Order: sequence, then C-alpha cells, then structure tokens
Amino acid sequence: MPRVKKYNEQEEIEKVMNLFWKQGFKSTSMNMLENEMGINKIFYLL
Repeated sequence: MPRVKKYNEQEEIEKVMNLFWKQGFKSTSMNMLENEMGINKIFYLL
C-alpha cells in the first residue's frame, strides 16, 4: 500500500523555485534547499 503524501508537491516546487530566483542556481546549497523544504539528508538519500 503506498504512503500518503504529507506535503503538497506544487508548494514545495514553488519554495525551491523562489529560493533559486533569490539566491541564483550556483549560490543555492543543499543545506538551503533542506531548510526551505523542511527535510533532512536522510529523507532524500532513501
């Protein structure tokens, strides 16, 4: 049985897109993305 999403995919995309616009692609770190989305490394390494 698939897990139920606890987030809105479109909202997360908008958060990241806004961060890239503010910081620039090259200046945006993984830590910034983690903080913006409220996730940690374990989440996306699985």
